[in-house]
Amino acid sequence: HSQEVNVICKKYPNVYLAGYWWYAFYPIYIRRMLKERLEIVPANKISGFFSDAYVVEWSYGKLCLIRKELTRVLSEKVKEGYYSESYALEIAKLLLNQNPRNIYNLNKEKI
Repeated sequence: HSQEVNVICKKYPNVYLAGYWWYAFYPIYIRRMLKERLEIVPANKISGFFSDAYVVEWSYGKLCLIRKELTRVLSEKVKEGYYSESYALEIAKLLLNQNPRNIYNLNKEKI
């Protein structure tokens, strides 16, 4: 049902995507979802990582897996000529850092 979620996220300004369902947490599914999201959803509406793990070690392992698969997907986009290297780096920074900061207002100073 990833396509439907992507379309909803693209259509509605207050909908964002983060993470991957626990049962879909396998490299092949993550890769597929990343490819779909990057082709359908505006990059500023995607957070590259979210975890519902209940122990910190699982979060770390999941983060490593996400980074590896994101690198793989972005490298493919560059090799296929869809993205420049600089744009792929910009997308990685957005997904793994800037988007979560913006979505959760983490850039703002406390008043």
